[in-house]
Amino acid sequence: MKRQITIAILTVCALCCFAQTKDVMVIEKNDNTKVQLNVEDIKRVLFESIYANPTGTLAEAVDLGLSSGVKWASWNLGASSKDDFGGYYGWADPTGNKTSQNNNDYPSATPPSEISGTSYDVVRSLWGGEWRLPTKDDVEEIMDECEWYISGKSVEAVGPNGNSIFFPIGGSRNGTEIEDVYDYGYYWTGTYLGENTPNPLLLVFDMTETNFGFANADRHYGLSIRPVFGKPIKISITTVTASDITESGATLSGHVSGVSSAITVGFIYGTTNNLSSTNGTRKSTTAIGGYSVPLSNLNAGTTYYYRAYAVYKDRYYYGETKNFTTKEKVTTGTLNGHDWVDLGLPSGTKWATANIGASKPEYYGWYIAWGETTKKSSYTWNTYKYGSDNGGIIRLTKYNCTNGQGTVDNKSTLDMSDDAARVNWGSTWRMPTREEMKELWRECKWQWTTKNGINGYEVKSKVNSNSIFLPAAGLMGESFGDDSAGKGYYWTNTLNTADGCIDAYCLGFESNGLYSIDHYSSPRSLGQMIRPVTKN
Repeated sequence: MKRQITIAILTVCALCCFAQTKDVMVIEKNDNTKVQLNVEDIKRVLFESIYANPTGTLAEAVDLGLSSGVKWASWNLGASSKDDFGGYYGWADPTGNKTSQNNNDYPSATPPSEISGTSYDVVRSLWGGEWRLPTKDDVEEIMDECEWYISGKSVEAVGPNGNSIFFPIGGSRNGTEIEDVYDYGYYWTGTYLGENTPNPLLLVFDMTETNFGFANADRHYGLSIRPVFGKPIKISITTVTASDITESGATLSGHVSGVSSAITVGFIYGTTNNLSSTNGTRKSTTAIGGYSVPLSNLNAGTTYYYRAYAVYKDRYYYGETKNFTTKEKVTTGTLNGHDWVDLGLPSGTKWATANIGASKPEYYGWYIAWGETTKKSSYTWNTYKYGSDNGGIIRLTKYNCTNGQGTVDNKSTLDMSDDAARVNWGSTWRMPTREEMKELWRECKWQWTTKNGINGYEVKSKVNSNSIFLPAAGLMGESFGDDSAGKGYYWTNTLNTADGCIDAYCLGFESNGLYSIDHYSSPRSLGQMIRPVTKN
């Protein structure tokens, strides 16, 4: 409130001739010093009622049993008891004395995002030590973990351990005017909401509706402050450099601090660096401290971006965005002295670049009967390891499924001891299954060609630039070899049980196309090529 008074100006008489006099106003202060002003410079004298915050006394730090261990003051800043309103403070005014209604005075046009415990914190300025303004997280914790009751003209918060504090409903100050006493209680936090909502956050008790919660207000308003004691609840999440990077996987690691028990943590990742709650893949776990999450089914030779995150009381905290690149897919290699090629097949099967017994891709190699492991000079049923021809009746001693033609064992796939690829090349080399041969037929492009004068098929991947060459080596029987006819035959390890177990499935082709791999088989005693496979 302002009061205006009339100024009485006294004329001072001259003490001697020729002396020039001047009218002045003299103000004598309590310390007996004097201030002198020229009367002609004074328009009027005003006496103003300037608002000044009460000094109050230092409160006790009350342990409410909160998870963070943060303690709350027993009364407001500027108060001397739990029922006192205390002072009304503008946000980010460490002096506690400003009454300006210009937001830029609190503290500037670009305020910091958090002032709790900083040089802008009036609690730190007046009470010192570990006393500070509460952060948003501090207020969320007391709201969530305490029971709340209306107690006269105050609101009581009862902690998990039974201790309690009271929040008097002191209204607010706008300039020097106090408003809303007993209807609303407003309490600053040290947290500034930022660009979208350019105001600090506050806790409001609405006694007219008997509820409480968060709100925001211009920084110049004078509001109550309830100090807290102890380090702020500060969730810190760190994104660690990725490790164990392969063609299709990696291990992401992070570290979370500022919590006293395990919380939800994890990573958000994707092939762009625009990672958000709606853009990217999330993998989560629970942890306190360090944690790791494995990733799989990634694309080879691809850069992935990732950032660690933590969730505390439904609020997300993010670490720095980093990236890693998966290794380029290895599409060629050597296993136990024999080269292989990855044709990008769905099964991951890798095919040898040459036949058993061949030193180059275009060489024929050995003619081998099904279930035998080496070449020989004659390919008849009577020279076959597991059979014979008795007057046109084939008798089998192994891999038999039919009564009356030998010992029935119902084996339909070669044992490794009878697999020519495993026996001759070792390691994980083996003969292809019928399904793997069908996959090669179905998933690759087949082109009849000539390699160093040898006819055959170039079998080329549909997903990468790799290929293999299958020479048209024909086959060897009792009295013939038809390689000169431009045909090719390659065994699988799979018996044709639908045809009396005398035949085994194989790949057959000639210059104008492939035989039906779904049905084509030939007698086991014939000598054919073997192209090994592996899934090393």
